Amino acid sequence: MTSIKATFAALAVATTAAVAAPITFTGSTFETRQGNGLSFGSAAAYQANFASLPTGGFGYGSASLPTGSWNPPGYSSPLNISNQGLVGGSATDIAFHYQVNFTSVAGSLSAQMAPDFGLGGGVLLDGSQVAFNPNDMWWGGAWGNTSQIFSFSSALAAGSHTIDIYGQEGCCDGFTGFDAQFTPAPDNGATLALLGLGLAGVAFARRSFKA
Repeated sequence: MTSIKATFAALAVATTAAVAAPITFTGSTFETRQGNGLSFGSAAAYQANFASLPTGGFGYGSASLPTGSWNPPGYSSPLNISNQGLVGGSATDIAFHYQVNFTSVAGSLSAQMAPDFGLGGGVLLDGSQVAFNPNDMWWGGAWGNTSQIFSFSSALAAGSHTIDIYGQEGCCDGFTGFDAQFTPAPDNGATLALLGLGLAGVAFARRSFKA
């Protein structure tokens, strides 16, 4: 038998930027399809696999994440970021796609995405791979578990940007965390913006098995 024990943490969003709205989140989505139990050799391959899977089906679906514009005075909400939590779906055989859309001034983005991808996955920023791991990933609710977390840094031009996260899970649909730090370029007159993005459910236990 398989059981999931989970505790939830609220999102924390804060900024110390000297200018208003250095980064604005314009919409984030979550979609799942029935997975095929495979691992792949790149983030683009996970993306292509997801696109090839049938949409719909019992236990899978899509949802919009309530991100809005996450700037001062901040945003805080408990979110149940999992297939079960968002669409009332299956805990097994899941292909995931998270998409985070935002606009920003020129600057540098460092981001961490903490999944439960038992069959690995990858991250694309504006269509280019920035993180990839084909192995079993489960962060266990601990940001210090760095080998189980996607992490990347990238310079951004001013304008619109998209982060796409793909992965596959055999069992058991643990919770996802996402966090980032954005530093506007010096000519934007800002120092540092620290942002907790909208994919921040926390689970401290994923699985317990009985023979």
